[in-house]
Amino acid sequence: MKKLILTAVMVLFSSNAYTSPCFSLGVTEEQITTRLAECQSKAEQGEVSSQIALGKLYCQGFGTILEKDKKKCIGWFRQAKMSISGNAYAQFIYDFGVILMRSEDEGERLEGWELLKNLAIKGHIESCQHEFCDTHVFSNAYRYVHDEMYHHVERITSDDMLDPVLQEYVKFLTDVASVNDQHGYRRDAQMLLSGHYASGHGVISNFPKARYWMSLAGAKGGKYAIAYMKMVKLGYGAQPDHQLAEKLFNEFFEQELKANPQFETCNVLNRLAGFGFSSAMYQLSKAYRKGQHGNCKVDIDDNKAKTWRDLADQAKIVEHKRGH
Repeated sequence: MKKLILTAVMVLFSSNAYTSPCFSLGVTEEQITTRLAECQSKAEQGEVSSQIALGKLYCQGFGTILEKDKKKCIGWFRQAKMSISGNAYAQFIYDFGVILMRSEDEGERLEGWELLKNLAIKGHIESCQHEFCDTHVFSNAYRYVHDEMYHHVERITSDDMLDPVLQEYVKFLTDVASVNDQHGYRRDAQMLLSGHYASGHGVISNFPKARYWMSLAGAKGGKYAIAYMKMVKLGYGAQPDHQLAEKLFNEFFEQELKANPQFETCNVLNRLAGFGFSSAMYQLSKAYRKGQHGNCKVDIDDNKAKTWRDLADQAKIVEHKRGH
């Protein structure tokens, strides 16, 4: 029984964003009852971490010792929100937002929705000054809001452009994508926004904007960079620019080989060669001639090496004739 109680306490308060004796209630029922009374007293005196601890306990309940009480849970979180700041702020806002989203009260759900949206959009990265600030909390907020809307958005047809959820979804993506910071999830929003402008889903189709948003997403390499290179190569929103596409490819390929030991060289080269990238064809020719290029290992095959070289030369001629 003691082991079960201890395990429950550890699971309930797994976050290291908060620090308070209330997050270690003890092992026996007597110890837990005593510590709860102490926490109640500290919370009433305004200690923020104790207010959060009590709020979490009332949200989930604690066996026969403390009954679940959503009203008290939200009440203690509201008290804490008036004073909390610093490194625990982002985690607190996320926790409170999720709690409110699970409420049966529509007003509280709307309040939670706004907290999570603002957390994802603004990032509050300036409040993270030491290791206790988990920056993943911002991407968690983004994913929570995104997923809540996407289940509705993916079912909307082109005849329902003015659907309010779709409009809110596109605005959310725009707000998230427009902030320039180190959060990786912003690139996901930029890529999705590019897709909406390319397809005209929720916005008027605009290929230059589709290219713009994908260029931002692809600026730091990875799968988004590949998507942007393909847009440039195929000419979304403008004339195809083969020279720029090949330049982007060479920069991307060199960067990934140096920085990413897990870079799937063979897969990427074959994919981009299929889209007409002459540089990728030359790299495949080199791989088959030597048996390895980067972490792409293949059997030496002079015929395949020559084939890829010939295809690359032909692609170069086509690019030159098109003048880009």
